[in-house]
Amino acid sequence: MRDWPKNDVIIDTNKGYALRRLGAYSPNVIEEIVHTFVPLSNFCVASPQTDICVYASVPVRTDIAQLAIMMTPRHTVRTPSSYDRDSVSRLIMKDISRVLAQHHPDEVIKNAKSIVHFVGNQFYHQKSDASALMTTSPTNTIDDYSGISRIRSTSMEMILKQISSNRIGFEFLSYTDLKLLLAAIFSTIDASYTIFNVQESLDTFSQFILGQSVFALRYCSLGQRNSLPAQPCLAISTLFLRIPPDTTSAFSIYRLMPLPIIHNGDMYIYSNLPKIIGINSIDQTFLSWKEEIDIKECTFSPLVQCRKIPVTTSLSKSSCLTQLLNEDQSATNMCQVTRSTNIEQDIMQIDDGIWFFYNIRQAHHCQVYSTSNDLIESISITEPTIVSIPCNKTVTCMDSQLPISPCTQRRQRVHQCGSREK
Repeated sequence: MRDWPKNDVIIDTNKGYALRRLGAYSPNVIEEIVHTFVPLSNFCVASPQTDICVYASVPVRTDIAQLAIMMTPRHTVRTPSSYDRDSVSRLIMKDISRVLAQHHPDEVIKNAKSIVHFVGNQFYHQKSDASALMTTSPTNTIDDYSGISRIRSTSMEMILKQISSNRIGFEFLSYTDLKLLLAAIFSTIDASYTIFNVQESLDTFSQFILGQSVFALRYCSLGQRNSLPAQPCLAISTLFLRIPPDTTSAFSIYRLMPLPIIHNGDMYIYSNLPKIIGINSIDQTFLSWKEEIDIKECTFSPLVQCRKIPVTTSLSKSSCLTQLLNEDQSATNMCQVTRSTNIEQDIMQIDDGIWFFYNIRQAHHCQVYSTSNDLIESISITEPTIVSIPCNKTVTCMDSQLPISPCTQRRQRVHQCGSREK
């Protein structure tokens, strides 16, 4: 059970259940802020009269100006009531002041000559990215935002559009820079997470975000230091919540699905299982949601949030669920089982591309068609089994046709007992 949090799908065909990961939960969440620093020196050489370059070149009372604060829509994520625009702004301002004072991004930018990310008290950057900020076109002038008008760089234009639409985003980053940033972020959220698709990873990360601020900095530090030339920059700071990893307060949340078993023409299936469970493999405790009224108290997403703290139960307490989850115990005599002769289906979907063929009265001969070429594969299923179908392939089995599975990011670490995987 120790490695269960690293799995998206867990299947035990001997005991007859499957778990599909929904997210993670903890009553204790950590506020995390990541900062992206966009250097403006080369841009200001090419376009010295833009408002932000003028701001960076003339004496003013402040060396840092907040241009915008964008909040995550509350209908997208259940934001804790303690986080409003003012509190998010204060948290981000406090943290960026700390970073500027203690970590000196101007020094890193001077050496890297590129966009720089600050995640988990470390800097990350690609090779020189100066050309991205030097792209100018007289037809791309933006004058509708009074804070920073007449900026013609492609990256700057995207940042301006983001500000004017009051929308959190990272479109100003290149593909490689965005992937670098996401990899650094997910290393703090889930060390076992691997980025397969950048857009899907960005969509997942967006569900953790509370707010984002954009700052103009005259020196990319709290003040000009004599040893370094002036280094104006923009800072895009993003506040998100994460769960502390490997602690007794962190639970991996799964949807629990009983698997039907056919014997002598009758179907047997567990009837008293909760619909959703949370597992803490460190201190061997679990959470459970059985009734719809309890399920509605929580938002089940990559970061699970609940109005009320769920009750924690020890796995050492004897129950049906402890029998199922205990890998050293084979008995399930405490679980209620229903028997039925009404078997309406032969196949059950566990997750995208993962199917359980459980009612095998005769051999299933299936054809696998690829959507990218004309190749056809054949598989024969003669006993109850788990079948994993690659994405973008159509499967036809006698009187059944399985839908095409999307190529979504999923760690396909499936624990199987007494079954085979195609």
